[in-house]
Amino acid sequence: MLASSALVFSPVASVQALSFDSGKNFPVCGSDAAAEFCIEKFEFTTTGGVTRSVTPAIESMGNLPEVNVTASFFQNYTGPTGTPDSSGFLPALGLNFYDTGSNAVGGASTAEGLRDGTYRVVLRTGDYDPSLMTLTGQFNSYSVVQGADGNFTIDISAKPKSLARVVQMGSDDSVVKTCEANNWVTSCAANQASRLYIDASFSMFYDSQFRSAMRGAWISTNASTTQISTADLLTGQVNVIAKGPHTVPTDFGVTGAGEENGKQLNPAFFEEYLPFSLISKMMSQVNSADITTEMVKSFFTNTTDLTSALSGSISVSTSGQAPVATAQSLGITTDASGVRVNFNLTHFSAPNPSLKITTPVVLIPANILSIKAKATTSAAAVATFAKLVVAPKSTVSLKVANASKTICTVLSTKVKGVTTMKLKGLKKGTCNVTVIVTPKKGAAKRAVVPVSIT
Repeated sequence: MLASSALVFSPVASVQALSFDSGKNFPVCGSDAAAEFCIEKFEFTTTGGVTRSVTPAIESMGNLPEVNVTASFFQNYTGPTGTPDSSGFLPALGLNFYDTGSNAVGGASTAEGLRDGTYRVVLRTGDYDPSLMTLTGQFNSYSVVQGADGNFTIDISAKPKSLARVVQMGSDDSVVKTCEANNWVTSCAANQASRLYIDASFSMFYDSQFRSAMRGAWISTNASTTQISTADLLTGQVNVIAKGPHTVPTDFGVTGAGEENGKQLNPAFFEEYLPFSLISKMMSQVNSADITTEMVKSFFTNTTDLTSALSGSISVSTSGQAPVATAQSLGITTDASGVRVNFNLTHFSAPNPSLKITTPVVLIPANILSIKAKATTSAAAVATFAKLVVAPKSTVSLKVANASKTICTVLSTKVKGVTTMKLKGLKKGTCNVTVIVTPKKGAAKRAVVPVSIT
């Protein structure tokens, strides 16, 4: 279930105005290179590293392979100009994984689940452009590629993880209601579990610009309930409800499942990935300014303190009390396209992760250093602008980001063994520069400075 509260939605043109009915599983693509809404590839790699291709069975009856995957829409999909729900989302697309040995034995509440290994699915989704992938399982890799025909292909690889949940048993939903009323605290025990579990869902935003910026974003967790409550471009914050029972069933039987009461599902985990393009769009809207993807990428690539731009909190609750937002230490890593954030959870007592994106001062246009094309400014002036202390006998150097080398350049002169650098503007645009101050003793200090060439 997905929801959003601060998006602006506008119609977008459909590439091919494709459609697909809910309740139908995607067929296998086969040899038809032009086929859409189909499974192009399904692979299973054992823990021993042996990979085999599996032909998915799209029907639930008949001869099933040992491992299987199906893909289907939750509601009818009628193209990007279809009618979104009240929160601005088009129908979600789901992947479900199966194993012939997954059933519980002898009435046990814990199923064996999937066999251990890595599952890879390549899915053609026509003009359905997934903005966000939510994975119940362990993330391995994920990509979304738009072809020359305008259609999209998803390539996802993941591993199963333990999952505990609370489900309505028959007509009695009192267990679920009790857990919800108590904010899923210690007294909330799972009545169903799988030792190894995986599924994935994809969500498409109606607003095309936001959808494009978010493409490639994902969440990976073993929460039993995951719901995006806010993707708020105006405040630069992404909030997610990620809930699960605190303890597993008595027949869970997995060594190392936890120490508290002997059966805690520990560790719980929640990770999310935000592309630089999305962070750029959020920062731009918050500051009513053009903070480009390249500026954001340069900052995250060069700064040593990522917490100046990202901070997290979780909702901590006690029985009968409303959850309280509490600061959470984050694990933050970057790659060429975005930022991966691990919330370092230990349990699901209504954690509700909230990630706040703060625009660093050096990226706010009002604080951007400005020089004219063909003019120069000294490295020391750039360091001073970045509020770096230039002590006597310090050396100050500049490095221009690769994407900015047509906009500005560094000029170096050497006199009596001392190298002096200047920054020269080449043409109008924003030039991202790293300034490094190295004292005679001690560690070097650096900062990323966007320079406006006018």
